[in-house]
Amino acid sequence: MARRPTPPGQLSPCEARTLAAVAEGLTLQQVADRRGRSRYTIQEQADRARHRLGAGSLRETVQIVAERGLIPAPTPTLEGNRHGFR
Repeated sequence: MARRPTPPGQLSPCEARTLAAVAEGLTLQQVADRRGRSRYTIQEQADRARHRLGAGSLRETVQIVAERGLIPAPTPTLEGNRHGFR
């Protein structure tokens, strides 16, 4: 069965899970390790979501989807930019 394309402005289930994990404070590598995927696959999911939402960065992508209620709000950290944001 063929996958239906995800409409602009929406997230696939995999993209939503990836961004939710990043919002929790995980790096992209940690998300990949936790989900048993390659970092490249996780990066691609994050990049597709970023482009689909018109965001300029991963940080902005997480902020947009949190504001829309698609994922929980990001967890602030004291370590700054350790999430693999670019």
